[in-house]
Amino acid sequence: MENLSLIIIEDDAIIGMDLKRRLNKMGILSVQIFANAQKALQQLRNESCDLVLMDIGLPGEMDGVDAAAIIRQQYHIPVVFVTGFADEKTLNRARLAEPAGFILKPFKEHEIYATITISIYRNRMEGRLRSQQEMQGEILNHIQDGIITVGSDYLIRYTNPKSEKMLAVDSYGSEKELGHYSDELKSFCQELTGKEEGYTRTWDNYLLNLRQGIRIVDISITKIHLPPEAQREEDRGFLVVLHDKTQLKTMEAQVAYHESHDRLTGLLNRSEFQAILEQELENGLEDSRHRSLVFFDIDQFTLLNEISGHLAGDELLKQISKRLEVYFETSPAISRLGDDEFAVILQGDSPGNMEKQVKGFLKELNREKFNFQDSQFPLSITAGMCHFSRELLNSHLLLSIAIDANILAKGEQGTTFKVLTLEDEVLMKRRGELRWISTITDSLEQNRFLLYFQPIIPLQKNTGLVNKVEILIRMLDENNELVPPGDFIPAAERYNLMHLVDRWVIHRLLSNFAQAEKAVGVECPIFCINLSGASMLSSDLDIFISSEIERYDIDPKRICFEITETSAISNMSNATTLISSLRSYGCLFALDDFGNGFSNFNYLRYLEVDYLKIDGSFVRNMDTNPISRAMVEAINSLSQAVNKKTIAEFVSNPQILRILTDIGVHYGQGYAIGKPRALLEN
Repeated sequence: MENLSLIIIEDDAIIGMDLKRRLNKMGILSVQIFANAQKALQQLRNESCDLVLMDIGLPGEMDGVDAAAIIRQQYHIPVVFVTGFADEKTLNRARLAEPAGFILKPFKEHEIYATITISIYRNRMEGRLRSQQEMQGEILNHIQDGIITVGSDYLIRYTNPKSEKMLAVDSYGSEKELGHYSDELKSFCQELTGKEEGYTRTWDNYLLNLRQGIRIVDISITKIHLPPEAQREEDRGFLVVLHDKTQLKTMEAQVAYHESHDRLTGLLNRSEFQAILEQELENGLEDSRHRSLVFFDIDQFTLLNEISGHLAGDELLKQISKRLEVYFETSPAISRLGDDEFAVILQGDSPGNMEKQVKGFLKELNREKFNFQDSQFPLSITAGMCHFSRELLNSHLLLSIAIDANILAKGEQGTTFKVLTLEDEVLMKRRGELRWISTITDSLEQNRFLLYFQPIIPLQKNTGLVNKVEILIRMLDENNELVPPGDFIPAAERYNLMHLVDRWVIHRLLSNFAQAEKAVGVECPIFCINLSGASMLSSDLDIFISSEIERYDIDPKRICFEITETSAISNMSNATTLISSLRSYGCLFALDDFGNGFSNFNYLRYLEVDYLKIDGSFVRNMDTNPISRAMVEAINSLSQAVNKKTIAEFVSNPQILRILTDIGVHYGQGYAIGKPRALLEN
């Protein structure tokens, strides 16, 4: 267990020492024992802890229940009652203190371990949610539009604080003329003179010249009565609403930067690097400069994270990034592709000189040691290189060759650098995936893909939830043998063919919708279609989908698109645009593999999805692993808080199905419910 600090409040010294001995055995070394609640509370005023084990029956003026209530309310520390009393009266009173759990005497070590682990985890999650709610409340309190009411004489009758700040109103209450603060707003009001009551006109993204400077605002002006019961023309006026977008436009520029850069290192991210790589391939056809792609990764980086923690790993990544920027300062693009992987595009007068440059960098770096706190770690960086050529114009293939070169370098003893070309016999022997390019392309043209489906059923009765199915894909090879997706999908993703596969699936399903309904055999199901990260980068995907739905007269509410959490976060701008477009059309969306990025859920505010699909790694063993079960419960609670339905995949046995139903998860999917079956015949 991690380094935890616990307090035991137990008047029986023998029991207290026995508990401490058991906790020490579990790896919890910081344990303090107090015989009464008063001394423990005094200690908590000076130093907090992670959890309190509390005996209910304590001597003195304050028993364990009273003390637990104080600790919970004032210090937000979880309290687990340790007691030999299990009668109903004691338990009912103890519940009022909202304990994190109960451990009944005599103790069982596995119960102690499970209760402490879940209690601490739940308390931390509650703290995170509490902090997030407070932060969101502060943000909402400050999101305001400027509201102004103006009479037919163009005198200001009312301004709210936001509009006072925008207009720099210096003496509110004196009914100054609107033109005193903005001639433009007065002119806009004059344009509405003579219009009927309720008439509204808007000006979007208008550059409004105010005392504090030019602001970008959306302006809405409506003809109204002041007061509403007045009937005279002179009592009519205008409601002016100003939505200041200046800060938003500034933030959009910042977001654009973050969308193209890695947040930890500041280097280009994968998608931006890929775009520059493709541009450099085109440039290479027009000038005489030599170019190369280098792929770096850090050896045994995972081991460093395990030994010294992620802070050490993050610090090393930042240091390596700075060294890459300094050493390859003339590079058109330096990127952190993910985890401990980096890529650099080089330009030079010859391939040989660029190879010497990379070797020099590796020699310099690999003889150094990484210092973190009081520890030292030897550095080992491996690189693979591929030179640009007129025969190699596919950016994905170019990167794949550089990665293969890196893998070969790792496999050769004493080597940290390797160069490969498209013609390399070694590459051709290793790259079995190369054949997939033609195989996948031929399968798309010859309709050798097959659609399968797996049922997704409601787990909660009498809730109005409808059945769903997830659409899966298989492929037939040249011999009409079934090829599982794990064999061809990685190749399709690597060689940028996955978006074509996605469109084939969408067209195939919608063009045979009636036949698919019959095969499923469930009345009015919702069909769930997976979209890859490559598809989300396609600017016309929403147009393609909407045209296919209209072409085959399909109810868009019958279609739900699943996107993975990772691809959505990596392509946030594209994801939000796609979701907004298709949801306005009527389609549904599910966020797949939810929970992989469990450290930060801020992005849920921007992704308007209907379902959260809990990552299967938490579900598959939740019947035997209390931590996995706690994670599922936490995700389900979060989904309810943000008004989204949950789907649990990998439901492999009846026990898991029962637990999910009891927790309140809305849908289940897995072999315990139904295995994948063929949907359409070719």
